[in-house]
Amino acid sequence: MFFVVAHGKDVDGIACHAILHRYAKFSNLAIKHFFVSYSDFNNAIYQIEGEGEIVIADIGYNPSMNFEKIKQLSEKFKITWIDHHIWPKINLPVNFIINKKYCAAELVCKHFLPKDKIAIKLASLAHAHDFRKENPLAWKLYDVISSGFDKLKLTKLLAKGEFWNEELEKAWANYQKIKEEGYKFLERYHKVYNLGKYSCIIAFAPDTLSSTLATLYLQEKGHDLIICLWKDGKMSFRRNNKEINLAEIARFFNGGGREVAAGGNLGREIKIEEVSEVFEEIAKKVEKAIYMHSL
Repeated sequence: MFFVVAHGKDVDGIACHAILHRYAKFSNLAIKHFFVSYSDFNNAIYQIEGEGEIVIADIGYNPSMNFEKIKQLSEKFKITWIDHHIWPKINLPVNFIINKKYCAAELVCKHFLPKDKIAIKLASLAHAHDFRKENPLAWKLYDVISSGFDKLKLTKLLAKGEFWNEELEKAWANYQKIKEEGYKFLERYHKVYNLGKYSCIIAFAPDTLSSTLATLYLQEKGHDLIICLWKDGKMSFRRNNKEINLAEIARFFNGGGREVAAGGNLGREIKIEEVSEVFEEIAKKVEKAIYMHSL
């Protein structure tokens, strides 16, 4: 059995799924997809049984990951972990392919289908979105993913080389109004803090906005540090100031990522009436993280 455990909320992650789905079909392998994020990674690996191969992609290091379970699985599975986030030194019986210069889908493509035209196009779409390049199709696909479109269905379409159709166009068009309402919500629920020499905006986002859409919108306001929070406790970190290492800050919130983009989690549900108090809590913790990192 061929298991794919990869990010399920952006173009890079879905492109990884699609390339690996295509690879499995070429190789006559039965495949199962787990569309995950940092918060539900452990739930996915607990469900894997039997023997075969596991590919983990576009999921970076997080201290809450159950590495003992990974070690157990390695006894019956060949495990390849492909990523482009920052990793500490870690001893695991897996084949790590880590390179910050590429997005995860590019690394997956190079390793599994380096000469396949559809895989190469999927990797280029992922690169455009992950590195914030101009590519209308990549950004429209991201809106489709954010709209809640069935991830497995989208994966199978992309794996066949069907990058756009009427159904995807409809999902994209319907999401535009929802996205605009989400931006209005951000305008209502945010606060700016001065943390040492840095300005920081902290916002509460609706579930209808993804981390990329919410933080890109907030980045336009020009603050050094952007932090977005969702009701399930999920957090997203972005920056306008290259002095700030977001991966270091995210570790204070049970998360990780790259210098330029990271994620974390407060570990609890957030009610809208307590947002102001939570903002203060986050600001104090971030100020401490910045101070410690500057020592």
